[in-house]
Parts: sequence; C-alpha cells; structure tokens
Amino acid sequence: MTLKEIIDGLNELILDRESFIEKDDPDSIFVHDAEVLREAVKILQAVESKEKEQIMSKDEFRQWIYDNYNVPGDNCTLAPAMLDGILDYAEGMEPEEQYSFLCTMFPSLPESILRRVEY
Repeated sequence: MTLKEIIDGLNELILDRESFIEKDDPDSIFVHDAEVLREAVKILQAVESKEKEQIMSKDEFRQWIYDNYNVPGDNCTLAPAMLDGILDYAEGMEPEEQYSFLCTMFPSLPESILRRVEY
C-alpha cells in the first residue's frame, strides 16, 4: 500500500468519524478520533514531502549501488552491463511497477532505498 493510499484512507476515516458527531455534543469521542486522524495525516504528509525531496534518478541509483556494492571495482559483485540492463528495463515503468520490479531484481537492497528510486 502506498503512502498516498494510506493518507486517502485516513481522510475517509476522518469523514466517517465526523459523520457520528452530533451538533449538540461537542465533547463526543468522535471529535477526538477525527483530531487524532488529522494529526496522523499531517505527519504522513510531511513524510511524503520529505520522501519526494529524496527521490533518486537512474544515474543517482546506479551511483548508490556502485558506492555501496563495489561496482565496478576489482571485486565486482554485479556486472555493470547487467546492472545497466536492469536499470534500463525499469525505465518508463509506473512508479509502483518499477518499485516492485526493483525489489525483485535487488532483494538484498534496503526497501528505504528502493522506495526513493523513480525515473
């Protein structure tokens, strides 16, 4: 599930909680529920904004792999031509499809890194 889907779901829950609030009961538990959900949405939107600032391009992702996995050093663990082929294949995919593909191709890479790749 994407962060956007989670935020959208929380916004729907806010509307749901608000539908239970009666005008003559401002102390309803549902008021508190809606406030908690709004704060959660604010936090997740801040996370989403920060993630967008950290998006890596194809070249940046390639360089990250080179820097962290010794490619194409003397003890090369992944052939540069193979890496380029994988990255080229992922180009043009929709973000979630690209993420899923890269997770399949690079199962040992941290999810936090793969979530930042989009090109």
